[in-house]
Amino acid sequence: MELRRSPLEAGRTWDGPVAEQALSITNEPGGYLPCRGRGEFSLIGGAISLMGFDGARPFTRTEESHEAGCAWLFEGVENATFGTDGMVLGGAAGYEVDATYPALGTSADTVVIARATGFPDSFFQDPTRWYEGGDKQRIARRCAEMTLRKLAAGGLIFSASSVAWCGALPAAGAMNDVGRITLNLLTRLGATKGEPGREKSIS
Repeated sequence: MELRRSPLEAGRTWDGPVAEQALSITNEPGGYLPCRGRGEFSLIGGAISLMGFDGARPFTRTEESHEAGCAWLFEGVENATFGTDGMVLGGAAGYEVDATYPALGTSADTVVIARATGFPDSFFQDPTRWYEGGDKQRIARRCAEMTLRKLAAGGLIFSASSVAWCGALPAAGAMNDVGRITLNLLTRLGATKGEPGREKSIS
């Protein structure tokens, strides 16, 4: 895997030196999908909304997560709010987190099943992203949104929407709500392994 960034992305994170701006295998320009003319949101439903290095936040289930098409993911989960601790910044939602945005390509069949809010002001929000609702909408988008999407062909796309998710998994021999959700997901994907049209995606 390669990640290369160029001055076209100035202000979003950091710029790579000239020799680090193209993929070494194909010599194609590297960087974020928008710089390649492709939409970030159309792939998994969300894209980066915040980045920060202070306290991570827990997720809270949405009403939609209790519907039949999503409830299986939370079987055995004890609490509506989960991921209150972890090795990465102390929670399940942190470091870099994603959120949906229909105006930029989030599919209508993408379901937000959990949301994390209350991030510290130190979490950086992309200043180049335009919001029709202005500052009020921008502030409301300071969140992480876990998503689930079922494709017409039978596939499934799940996004934890957080780099810190793996750090909130339980230790060996233990179990917590983050571990239970992950286990439920992998069990469901494994049950359809090898079936025609059953493509899956985890983010």
